[in-house]
Amino acid sequence: KKRKKRKKRILILMSDTGGGHRASAQALAQALERLYPGEFEIDIYDIWTAVGRWPLNHFVACYSYLGRRPWLWRGLWYGTAVWATRVPIRTWHDVQHRWRFKRALLERGDVDCVVSVHPLCQHVPLSSLALVRAEQKRPIPFVTVVTDLGSAHPMWFDARADRVFVPNKRVARLAEFHGVPKKNIIEHGLPLRSD
Repeated sequence: KKRKKRKKRILILMSDTGGGHRASAQALAQALERLYPGEFEIDIYDIWTAVGRWPLNHFVACYSYLGRRPWLWRGLWYGTAVWATRVPIRTWHDVQHRWRFKRALLERGDVDCVVSVHPLCQHVPLSSLALVRAEQKRPIPFVTVVTDLGSAHPMWFDARADRVFVPNKRVARLAEFHGVPKKNIIEHGLPLRSD
């Protein structure tokens, strides 16, 4: 009797904060199903809304608020793009959320690959995934798919990611500038849904 092969489980991390992050996650899911029918089980997960601490679990509502006030949005974008503010913010997020995100990753089941399509789904999830990898004693690749065409925020980039897919040469240069090894950067365009 032939044993049924287990589908590979892919967890796609995103946040519904505009910019088409969910659409990109859905496009990736569709493309994988079209190219490899029935081989993957894909879970699209808004990790910040699900397990983030206040106020970070309210990103979606906050982003809508900021979107109606461009001067605030610009202030936040540029204020967090500077190394002097970005590093303490990342560290604070990491301390606050590493173990919560680890529990969330474990609750999603035996994940074979984690994919991020949101700039705030890099640093803390990678720290949490390192704990899961150590506990399960198995490699679990982490892939970033940058969905910004030109002015990708520095938080998109973390040197610990196994692969970083970027839409163009400009973003590839930004990834390298922010510490991603050149061998891990793949220029591949943006994911688009087929419907």
